[in-house]
Amino acid sequence: QAHDPLVKQLPEQYSAIRCCGSPLESAQNADALVIATEWPDYRTVSMPEIIAAMCKPLILDANRFLSAALEAQTNVIYVAVGKAVEG
Repeated sequence: QAHDPLVKQLPEQYSAIRCCGSPLESAQNADALVIATEWPDYRTVSMPEIIAAMCKPLILDANRFLSAALEAQTNVIYVAVGKAVEG
């Protein structure tokens, strides 16, 4: 599952990936969430709703784009470049 505000459909060779209409829809029943683009829209998404929609709240944010919203969350495993994972 994937979401990008500007992508409505992927090329046929990516048919295994389902485009979702919203970030929340893409998080439904997900084991992990990868923040791969730094769209300003994603800063306004309700992180508690995203986390609640996921099976396992593991979020990989390589560029630390949402660090302010996610580092304080105690019910999520937040992984970012330069941040050690506890556990």
